Amino acid sequence: MALKDQWDTQAIKAGASVAVFLAVPPSLIARFMIDDTDTNNGWAPLLSLLAIFGFIIGSGQAAWRQRKGTPILHGMLTSTGVFVAAQFVFAIVKLAMGDDLRFMRIVTSFSLAMFAGLIGGLLGYYLQRNGPAPKPLA
Repeated sequence: MALKDQWDTQAIKAGASVAVFLAVPPSLIARFMIDDTDTNNGWAPLLSLLAIFGFIIGSGQAAWRQRKGTPILHGMLTSTGVFVAAQFVFAIVKLAMGDDLRFMRIVTSFSLAMFAGLIGGLLGYYLQRNGPAPKPLA
């Protein structure tokens, strides 16, 4: 089976655009504005939950729209792909600013993004079976 036959790229693009829109801004705020302060003001957990929610919605979108019969894989690929791309950019900016990278925080966040992709994939699977059909992409 060829790679293009295994993945529904239109569904992944649709889900990734949702995940970028919903998950990256809270991650960006947490990474560059709250991480740099020494005060523990309680915003970091809320922003993390918002980012996870964004990954779930984006990966669920990809899982729901895909037509290859692999909603969970599509959901996990979408969330982890967006996470890796965003973290790559964040790391370059952090290093350019002379800041340290916190690898354990990145690994933990990656695990949460994978879990969000799994949840989104399951939700997309459920919607495919029991919900409305997605409208065709233009």
